[in-house]
Amino acid sequence: MEENDRRLEDIEKQEKLEQEFRIKFLDSWGIKKQRPGCPKCGSRRDIIPILYGLFELGSFQKRALLGAVLFGGCVSSYDSPCWHCRKCKNNFK
Repeated sequence: MEENDRRLEDIEKQEKLEQEFRIKFLDSWGIKKQRPGCPKCGSRRDIIPILYGLFELGSFQKRALLGAVLFGGCVSSYDSPCWHCRKCKNNFK
């Protein structure tokens, strides 16, 4: 039971980090506030944003290690995916 409690705490921490990150950065970049559903598997809970550009690692690295964001590289184009599904590994717009 303790393992389930720890897993739930980890999920809650991750969701809080994602919410803080979304408010602080994604809104200012014009990215949707609400996570879309994955077109492949339908999951909403496992969707994270894909970020493009050069970033200072600090807090971004922590979020990436926690699985709250995915780095897409330093260059993006008009057809670059914006979202990643952790469940089925699908990248989509």
